[in-house]
Amino acid sequence: MRKMFLLFAVMVGLTTGGCTHQIHADYAQYLVNNEGEVTFSRVSDSTAYYLTPRTQDHSFEFVSAMGGLANTWAIQIGPILDATMNGRDAQTAFGQVTKTLSPDATRGLLIIFDLNNYSFENFEASISLDITARDGASELLSKRYSSVGISQGGKMFWGGAFAMKNAVQQSTKSAVDRILTQFIFDLGKVYEGPAQSAAAELLVLNGAPSAYFASSASRPARRLSE
Repeated sequence: MRKMFLLFAVMVGLTTGGCTHQIHADYAQYLVNNEGEVTFSRVSDSTAYYLTPRTQDHSFEFVSAMGGLANTWAIQIGPILDATMNGRDAQTAFGQVTKTLSPDATRGLLIIFDLNNYSFENFEASISLDITARDGASELLSKRYSSVGISQGGKMFWGGAFAMKNAVQQSTKSAVDRILTQFIFDLGKVYEGPAQSAAAELLVLNGAPSAYFASSASRPARRLSE
C-alpha cells in the first residue's frame, strides 16, 4: 500500500509540473463564491481593523506529495484577513470596515489582529490568533483564539494538485470563521451587552463540531464569564 501511494505521488508530481502557487491571490473571490456559509451577529455599524507587522508580512509555504512534489504552495495571512474583513459575511457583524495603519489614532471600535501561528499540516489549516478590541482608548478585551479547519484529506487525495488550492482555502476559511464566531460572541458581552444567543451560537460548519475551538485567555482587559 505504501509503495502504491509513493508511486501515485511521483506520478502526480511528474504530470503537474513545478511552480509556486499563491493560495491567497484569489481568496477574495473564493469568499464571494461561498458567502453565507457562516452567519455572524451584529456588533457594530462601523469598525476599523489593524494587522500587526508580523501578521501582515507572514508567509507560509509547504510541499505536499498529493499536490505534486515539484509544487510549492504559499499562503499569506495578511491578504487572507484583509479579504475576510472586507467580505460581506464579516461586514454583517462589523458594518462599514476600514483598515488602519495608525491604530493609536483610531477612534471608535478597533480590532487588532496579531498572528501567533499558521500552518497547514495533516490536510488541515491551524491558526492561532491574538485579537484585541478597543473602543477609543479603552481596551475591551484581548484574547488568544486557536482553531483547526475542516480536514481536506479526501479532496487532496482524489483531486491532487488540481484541488489543492481550493482545499487549503476551504480549511483556512473554516478556521478563520470559527475564530471570528467566538470573538464576536465575546465582544458582544463587553461592547454592546449580551449578544443574541441564537445569532452568536458557536456554529457547526459542514458537520464539524464546535469542539474544534481551542480558545485560551491572553492578557484579558476585562474578565469574561466562561
